[in-house]
Order: sequence, then structure tokens, then C-alpha cells
Amino acid sequence: MTTIEKRTEDLLIAILAELATQGVDTLRVSDRKFHEHFGLVLDKLKAAGGNLKQLAGQFYKNVVTDTYDELDHSLVTAEQFGFVKFPNPTYSRLTIAITPRMAHRLLKDWNPAERESIRAATKEIVSRLAA
Repeated sequence: MTTIEKRTEDLLIAILAELATQGVDTLRVSDRKFHEHFGLVLDKLKAAGGNLKQLAGQFYKNVVTDTYDELDHSLVTAEQFGFVKFPNPTYSRLTIAITPRMAHRLLKDWNPAERESIRAATKEIVSRLAA
């Protein structure tokens, strides 16, 4: 099997795909809160080690805005591919436009240990948003 080098947007898309497999299609959260929750996911992925640690380490928090610039860039990429939408007018929610079938296809290039780490990390977002 050929190893494909992954980029930061691949990690975000994998996280969105995993959320889709969990039945999540909308995150009712502001942009700032999404960055906050994403930071928690990054911490869990860094702890997983390996390729996930390396990818998660590429997201740096902007000291001025307290957000992740790379996350914004990755979200733009995900939006261009039609994987995510930000309904107007308030941008108070993020819609995941990934079917479960497509989600499984997007996740197939991640090894089982990475997928489990991504699954565990995304549960953090789901549990915090449900609270």
C-alpha cells in the first residue's frame, strides 16, 4: 500500500468525516467556539503521536486573534470541496455536507490506529456541544 503524505486540510476533512459517521451534520457553534473546540481535538491528536502528532502540530494559535490560521485555511479548502457550509446570515453554525458513504471513503487512507484516535478526539467536540 502506498503511503500518501497528508496535509493539514486532510486532517480537518478526516475530523469532519468522522463527525459525519457519528451522525453529526450540524455544529451549532460560532467561529471562535469552533476554534476553541478544535484546539481540544488537536491536543488529543498530538498525544496520539506519530503522523497525527505531526499534522496537529502544524496548527498554530495566532496570538492576536486567539484562533488557528491554518484551521481557517483548511476550512476554506473543505468548503471549496463542498464538505462544509457556513449558512448565512450569522455564521453561527457549521454544516457538514459529507454523506456517511463519502465519510468512509475519506477515512480509508488513515490507518486503524489513526482512525481510532480521530474518532476519540471528535467525541470531545460532540460531548462539549451537547452539554
